[in-house]
Amino acid sequence: MAKVLQRLGGVAIALTLAACGGGGTEASSVGPGSTDQELSVAAPEADVSEAAPQRTAPKAAGASTEAAAAEPPRARRRQLIKNATITVQVESVDEAVDALRSIAQKYNGDVLSLNASENGDRPSANVQISIPQITLESALEDSAQLGSVESRNVSANDVTNQIVDADARLRNLRRTEQQYLKIMDRAGAIKDVLAVTEQLNRTRQEIEQIDAQLKSLREQVAYSTLTINVQQRQAAIALDNPLGQQLGDSWQTATRSMGDLTVGLLKITLWLLAYTPYWLLLIGLGWGTQKLLKRQGLNRQDGQQTKQSS
Repeated sequence: MAKVLQRLGGVAIALTLAACGGGGTEASSVGPGSTDQELSVAAPEADVSEAAPQRTAPKAAGASTEAAAAEPPRARRRQLIKNATITVQVESVDEAVDALRSIAQKYNGDVLSLNASENGDRPSANVQISIPQITLESALEDSAQLGSVESRNVSANDVTNQIVDADARLRNLRRTEQQYLKIMDRAGAIKDVLAVTEQLNRTRQEIEQIDAQLKSLREQVAYSTLTINVQQRQAAIALDNPLGQQLGDSWQTATRSMGDLTVGLLKITLWLLAYTPYWLLLIGLGWGTQKLLKRQGLNRQDGQQTKQSS
């Protein structure tokens, strides 16, 4: 604040001397009736006119950036995120997985994931490869040569506008950061320094977020993900088995089934033996009930014969 007051005082003294000299149109504009208040108002106007070129310089740079961003779309290279998925039937899943590893090394890529599963007599595997985008089509064709292609899908997502906007915002934020640093160098009061520091930290946080987003987008554009689903042919496995092996498999299946039946019957027998007391109790109740009913029937017949004889 002291520097600003000294500067304003110097400008006011210069204007006063010019008015006393009376040599020009500026002296005539400040007449005898001018007061000290009018001179103090004129001084800030002169200061603003001197500082104007410094504040308009960033606008000119921003205008050039906007002009560069507004160039025709055909002058820019489109930024695309491309991914592909292919499903192939192969003779051997293990051999196909080894071949896919070789394809990844051939095109300077990396195997991101490998999931293999044994589904009965038809194993399968899912392989994800990260490779440079310029080699995606070649890697896709090499993967298709592993067997019979069941499905193929290539997707592309245009992120050109997102990258351009993020890049422009990042440049503007970096210029804002430099302006805050210059203001902090000129700030004298502690409260002014704290206020500028808060704005500077907020700006740097936005710079980090946009920079990370921009790096992620460019990484996705530079590298594509190729997903290969390989499935083993079931028909080929059945034809490769000779007759003797098929008969042997049938005999093993039959003996296994007989063994399972035998084990099941033994389990049932054990259950019956475990419940023997209950079976004996039920049989005893049934036999006693039958005896009781038979005795009651005999007594009834004897009573009828006694009545008839009397």
